[in-house]
Amino acid sequence: LNEEDQDIYKGWHTRKFKGKNSPKSKERDYAVKVAKKERALKLVTDAVTEAMKKEDVPSQAAAIEAVKVEMKKALAEDLTKTLKAFSKSEQETIAKTAVKNAKAAKADL
Repeated sequence: LNEEDQDIYKGWHTRKFKGKNSPKSKERDYAVKVAKKERALKLVTDAVTEAMKKEDVPSQAAAIEAVKVEMKKALAEDLTKTLKAFSKSEQETIAKTAVKNAKAAKADL
């Protein structure tokens, strides 16, 4: 290739293959992923809290089972498949929060 063609090729190659790996793109993808996880966390917590309100005595074990069910729903609703399943510690935290919220709501009644 002569010098001009080589320069054109380098410019094309740079534009063609820079796409997904640019820092701006990575940061945007990360921000979307975090926002999705926060939204899913809130939706699952609210749904589990509602389920625990219906129980006579809200228990941690029942809450964890409800978290698993709601988590599967959230994963199924995620069309881009960027949302990952919650870790065991996150599930326990959601369950604790839901039980606490359910008990508080029952106490208010």
